[in-house]
Amino acid sequence: MNMIRFSHFTIEVTPPIGHALCGGLVKPAQGVRDPIYARGMILDDGRTRVVLCAVEFCAIDDTAHRQAVQALSRGAGISSRNVALHTVHQHDVPYVHLDAEPLLKKHGIGQLDEIWWASIVKKLGQAAEVASKRMRCVTAVGVGETRIVGGASNRRLVGSNGKVLAMRHSMSTDPKLQAWPVGLIDPLLRAITLWNGQKLVASLSYYATHPQSAYGRGLVSADAIGEALRLTRERFPSAQHIYFSGCGANITFGKYATKNLEGNIRLFGGRIASGIARAIHNSEKQRVKPGPMRWRALSVKL
Repeated sequence: MNMIRFSHFTIEVTPPIGHALCGGLVKPAQGVRDPIYARGMILDDGRTRVVLCAVEFCAIDDTAHRQAVQALSRGAGISSRNVALHTVHQHDVPYVHLDAEPLLKKHGIGQLDEIWWASIVKKLGQAAEVASKRMRCVTAVGVGETRIVGGASNRRLVGSNGKVLAMRHSMSTDPKLQAWPVGLIDPLLRAITLWNGQKLVASLSYYATHPQSAYGRGLVSADAIGEALRLTRERFPSAQHIYFSGCGANITFGKYATKNLEGNIRLFGGRIASGIARAIHNSEKQRVKPGPMRWRALSVKL
């Protein structure tokens, strides 16, 4: 009889002072507003084991992505095809692209502390290894959703001729641009919840928008998502909470942003946290039946 088991891990991945943020597109780290983290979980049915991990980086590309995936897979004792590594895409955080570093360094504009990055890769593997040794049962899985009001908005403002007239960026405060309609978005925050009896042990939340609302100050920060997860942990302290940014290419907080950057973090973080809480409460739980767990990995070629 196969039962689903679960474990989780969290490691801090805050870069050192002076490190580049957002690939050098914003000020480097002069301080830390709030630490940033990699949050993950392991699911196992006795035959199949998978790792899901979300890192509060802008991106982890190519060779760096393979290094992190391989570390997680080795730690959990599984194939790398059974690892899903996600970045949340805040902007006052590192952008890791090892393949570009030689060219950048050649021109004196290297972006990555490679020794620090190697330490992060090692910590990911160690965290997965430790977590894989303390699994506990999942008796029910739930799915819930809720509408977020005053969050996501489309940054492309399209005129009657079908052409983009203006861009409403992440922190747009132009009243004329903010007056435009929300535009095409997915307004729903969705959550998958894991339960042991009546106890919530994990939530995985998904919402489609760029996650930043206060970037460019030289302060490392998980931005609105970090605030949302902090509030969610306070409300549901016994569970692991992981956030995955949805398909938010042209979706931002721009319509509702203010000039008060700290206020933006609290505003949008609070709205997303409230949405996560509602989605958890709205979860329609189904008892986990004995049997194999299915895992599919699809390659997408653009």
